[in-house]
Amino acid sequence: MHATRESLAMRTHYDALGIRPDADDEAIRLGEQLLELRVKVQGADHWEVVIQKWELDKDKRIAALSANKRAAWRAGGPRRGRVHDCA
Repeated sequence: MHATRESLAMRTHYDALGIRPDADDEAIRLGEQLLELRVKVQGADHWEVVIQKWELDKDKRIAALSANKRAAWRAGGPRRGRVHDCA
């Protein structure tokens, strides 16, 4: 049960980072921690682990964009959009 509470708290914080323009590094760090926890608790092939991998990949792609492109992506709303549309 402890891992579930920890995962929920991490996920809540992770989702909140999506609306902060200066939080890319923190979102990636937290996303990696959440992925590690999910793999440990749920197993590498669990659907939530797969989704977390996609989220982490998306965050890394967004962080690699120029500041203008990151701003354009975020203008579409928190945690929405497709990274390659801004590339």
